[in-house]
Amino acid sequence: MNTIMKRVALAAAFMVWATASFAQQANDWEHDFKSVTPQGDTLWYVITDTTLHHVSVRDAYYRGQDGFIYLVRYSDTLVIPSTVEHEGITYIVSELYKAAFAYHNEIRSIVIPTTVTTIRDSALAFSGIVELTVHDGVDTIGPYAFYLIKNVIYHGTATGAPWGALAMSAYEEDGIFYPDSTRTRVVGCRPGVTQALLPSSVRTIEPTAFSRISTLETVTLPEGLDSIGWRAFYRCSSLGSVVIPSTVRVVGDESFCVAFNPDGSATVTIADAECSIGSSAFGGSGMGAIDLGNRITSIGDGAFEYCYNIDTIIVPNSCTYIGSWAFSDNSNLKKIHLPEGLDTIHAGLLAWCFGLEKVIIPSSVVYIDSMAFREDRSLTEIRSLATTPPQAFWSTIDYINFELLLIVPCHSGDAYAADPYWSYFSNIEEDCTGIPTAETPQSTIRSIEGGIAIEGCTGDRIRIFDTGGRLIAETICHGTCSLRLPAAGIYMVQIAGRPARKVVIQ
Repeated sequence: MNTIMKRVALAAAFMVWATASFAQQANDWEHDFKSVTPQGDTLWYVITDTTLHHVSVRDAYYRGQDGFIYLVRYSDTLVIPSTVEHEGITYIVSELYKAAFAYHNEIRSIVIPTTVTTIRDSALAFSGIVELTVHDGVDTIGPYAFYLIKNVIYHGTATGAPWGALAMSAYEEDGIFYPDSTRTRVVGCRPGVTQALLPSSVRTIEPTAFSRISTLETVTLPEGLDSIGWRAFYRCSSLGSVVIPSTVRVVGDESFCVAFNPDGSATVTIADAECSIGSSAFGGSGMGAIDLGNRITSIGDGAFEYCYNIDTIIVPNSCTYIGSWAFSDNSNLKKIHLPEGLDTIHAGLLAWCFGLEKVIIPSSVVYIDSMAFREDRSLTEIRSLATTPPQAFWSTIDYINFELLLIVPCHSGDAYAADPYWSYFSNIEEDCTGIPTAETPQSTIRSIEGGIAIEGCTGDRIRIFDTGGRLIAETICHGTCSLRLPAAGIYMVQIAGRPARKVVIQ
């Protein structure tokens, strides 16, 4: 069969907020105690009534050795106890907490004791349970408590609009779940799916939609997609190359965290999307290369932390904010382009990037926070384009070889030598060519007969200098343009005030 459309449940009204509820719960660490069941499952409990000694059972989390937070995995048959002991008191288990066991595909069946009278919002949503019998003593059932459980048997008195699986509509197409037939929002995925070819109607990928689908190898994201939610592709460890379309405005926190094939064969391309990249969006991921395009606006904390296969990162000048630790612990990173317009280099930005050989500080930077360059052991050169030494701290530059070359703008050497922190460098040189020499990633520059051609401009000012720093030509370029030069030789081409590129004219 090519495309299968089917209703998972019966009613017409549908308001999917189960995934958002779970996303909020994942950050809520409040619990009063935990206990291990006779079957060996660790459950966490919140005391809801100190007089009658009632508790609500909730999900458990732990922090792995890599620093990330993981859900505890349970037995395929999870048995909830009716009572639990804590500090000499016997508590009655009377409630399943909000999103208590949501997204646990490993749970195939659950035993709910007769002491439970309340099952909160999304408690078993997106679990691996196919059939469920709920005893009649349960009198309160939250919305989407049993979302996508195919067969729920319940004859109690709980009412509400809607509740559980018996008052929802959901559609499934090739293993992908949507709230309705418009297929504008992806809300989930069946375990075992290997490819996701999303239709052109999709505008939103909801939080955790493909989370932990370790079999997922390919995903096609359509033009028109607006946002990728929190942990949307979290731990999709078989995922291959991904192209994020130009319409995307938000790549959510941890959206591709610990994802992609770990052998470095996968690539990520952001197709000139004017988007923000969330915190830890690609943290710990195994892709080998990333193209950030020309229009991203911001990069969140730890967005590319522990991306151990990447050797080059070029951040476009459209990006005006890069968060703390955004590129830290990338041991294979050798080259990075930081954008002009960036005013702050935040804490730990390039810490422990042991393979980094050269750092260029944009002229716009005025402040460099602590540990920004901590232990960059392969560094041979730091080039600052800022005429005024950026404010720094001892912790900014500790564990750096102070004999490496520090290149500063013309006539700025004395200021750097007098600075309480930059003065630690014993080898400070001025660059008096008048032109920065950092790589310009945005536009293509090539030599043609008698001059140069520039492609990919968007109303940019083009300035051509000779090697002595003298302005030879200047124009405004839209799209593609060409400029004739007076003679063969070496020229420096500057686009929109960004660092210049050397071009040889034969």
